[in-house]
Amino acid sequence: MPGGISTRFRRFARSLAAVLVVAFAWCFAAPAFAALGVSMSIAPTYSNPIFPGDVTAFRITLTNSDAAGPVTAVAFTDTIDAASPGGLKITGGGLVAYNCVAGDGTVSAGQGVLTATVGAHVISLAGGVVPAAMGGGASGRCDIDVEVTSGVRNSVQTNTLGVGAVTGTDFAASAVANGSPAVQTVTVNNLNLPVISKAFSAASITRTGQVVTLTLTIDNSANPSQNLPLNGPGDTPGFALRDILPTGLLVADVPNAVTACGITFAPAAGDGTLMATGGTVPAGGSCALKVDVKATTAGASAFSNAVTNTVHAASDFGNRRGLTPASDATASLALTSALEVSKVFSPGTVSAGQIATLTITLANKSISTTISLDGAQPFMDSPIDGIGNAGFGLKLNADPTLSGCGAGVVARTGGNLGFTLTGGSIAPSSNCVITVTYQGTPQTAGTPQAFTNTIAEGAVKTTDASLVSQLAVASVNVVDQLTVSKSVSPASGAVGPGNPVQYTITVNNFAAASLGNVKVTDVLPAGMLLLPTTPAAPALSGAPCAGLTMDGASTP
Repeated sequence: MPGGISTRFRRFARSLAAVLVVAFAWCFAAPAFAALGVSMSIAPTYSNPIFPGDVTAFRITLTNSDAAGPVTAVAFTDTIDAASPGGLKITGGGLVAYNCVAGDGTVSAGQGVLTATVGAHVISLAGGVVPAAMGGGASGRCDIDVEVTSGVRNSVQTNTLGVGAVTGTDFAASAVANGSPAVQTVTVNNLNLPVISKAFSAASITRTGQVVTLTLTIDNSANPSQNLPLNGPGDTPGFALRDILPTGLLVADVPNAVTACGITFAPAAGDGTLMATGGTVPAGGSCALKVDVKATTAGASAFSNAVTNTVHAASDFGNRRGLTPASDATASLALTSALEVSKVFSPGTVSAGQIATLTITLANKSISTTISLDGAQPFMDSPIDGIGNAGFGLKLNADPTLSGCGAGVVARTGGNLGFTLTGGSIAPSSNCVITVTYQGTPQTAGTPQAFTNTIAEGAVKTTDASLVSQLAVASVNVVDQLTVSKSVSPASGAVGPGNPVQYTITVNNFAAASLGNVKVTDVLPAGMLLLPTTPAAPALSGAPCAGLTMDGASTP
């Protein structure tokens, strides 16, 4: 062999040897992909697509194509959903099957530790064994079936085991891994969101144990083909609906609870939180829960306290489809004191010096408890005109009288400006009525004057500090001269051209003596004509009024 050729041959041999050494080293440095494989599918009898919350199952199939022996120490971690809230998670029975079949058809139970915790997002295997293939025939395999669900409506959820995610050791003690990824999607159909709502049967109740019915409704009418299974114990959250009642409301002594749709709902007297569990809202339907609640004095700071009762969509409602209503369920209720206060001047307009009446009513709205007025803190309404001037205003002309006030004692205050009520009581569902007679004088003669009587909220003290009395306001007009008022028919004052309009003018004499030679002149606006006979002639009423005359253009 020539020297040049020999030298080139030796260089080629050394290069080939180096390549073989590198290839051999690489084979031993990385797992082989030939023996171990993985694929993924939807397990038989399970559906895809699904609706939110419905159960389907992944089948993870591990295969061994090596007829020399099993693949041992098989391991993988499958994170089925790492990010999406409400996305793919293990549900139902979790791991429902793990079986292996050798290439020769021999069936065996799966080996190793397979973890698939309900509610979690990870399926993992450690120490698994995939049986050997049959020479020239079927591969050995293991099928792992795990039930899953998703609450992400109108979505496609993807589960992937990437290349090299499944590892093991073949019969020759070599590391092996899957050479191809396993991918399976789950399509989640759309569902409309349920609606939760609530309502009280009255706008207000008194803090005397008065009862009102609270209705809670779960509405699935927007999904005519799919029901709404509700959460029960063992789910997260472990309830279908929770309602934490606001301060001042408790379940009534007789709850009269009503349930529906298989929901467990049994609130007890005095409960401050309502819990409903389980049941199913039918497709296209709704479920209403009812319970009587009562008002208490807890948190009372005024005659009327408005409370807002809210069921939060995100934290107080649970269903197995993972659907969150778009808005909270909210209702408001006014909780009022049992001690109502009202007053009225009669008549509403009086002549100067005329004896008239102011009536004040203290009402006990409790059906069972007597209200005791605090004798140490007498109820005072003085001055009754809100001014207290000795020269004008409203002055009592006699001692007030009491009715239904128990042993209360009433007396006029100095200058006859008002009165005080000391002690007394009001029986359940009864009234204490204080009747005051008075006379009024305007500040300026010839100028009518309005006087306003105000009883402040909380002014009527009782032996029960939680009872806050009601604000009461009334006004009276004191007049010492003529007043003139006018009304029109129709009341709207709007008529078509040519249609009649009737005006009524009323003159009142509030002076102390009769007035003669009173004259009232009413000039009609432009565009209006008098109708002397049709549909009715002008008329004058109220003896001894007389002397009606008309002046102006009229119809023929």
